[in-house]
Amino acid sequence: MKTKADFLANMSHEIRTPLNAIIGFIEILKKDETDAQRQKYFDIINSSGQDLLTIINDILDFSKIQSGKVEIEYIPINLSKSFKDTQLLFFEKAKEKDINLELNISSDFPEYVLGDSVKIKQVLSNLISNAIKFTPKNKYIYIDADYKDGYLNVFVKDEGIGIDKKIVPLQENMEAQA
Repeated sequence: MKTKADFLANMSHEIRTPLNAIIGFIEILKKDETDAQRQKYFDIINSSGQDLLTIINDILDFSKIQSGKVEIEYIPINLSKSFKDTQLLFFEKAKEKDINLELNISSDFPEYVLGDSVKIKQVLSNLISNAIKFTPKNKYIYIDADYKDGYLNVFVKDEGIGIDKKIVPLQENMEAQA
């Protein structure tokens, strides 16, 4: 098990290094580009590179989970900015499918909370990515976020195919096993 985790960690690191260089050079090229269509292409390449980087980071996180070395940061983060930045990452993908991607952040959202911005963005990215993947053209995806009593609540509602009703929700499943 340790050998597998070490291999995954090493490979993820080796893949991230050149990918970060590619993303960096795309950003440099984009700054000098004046053609709007090429700017859009650079945005798509950059977004796809970021998505690939997220997948690689997920692999690294998985190897850390298996080895019991997951680390959660507790630093001040601006939740609204994290949510808006994540929504922006998926704007082009949603636009390509004519999907309206709406984000509603509760008015009582604190400006800053202690947490792990990367992990929050990873979870939100996975939710949005799946919603886009399974939502047909010309439909909507709604993201509602609120923060109450120290808990971040995120609801993603889309007009996609949904989850089979035969699948037992996690909460009910956990209560049944208790």
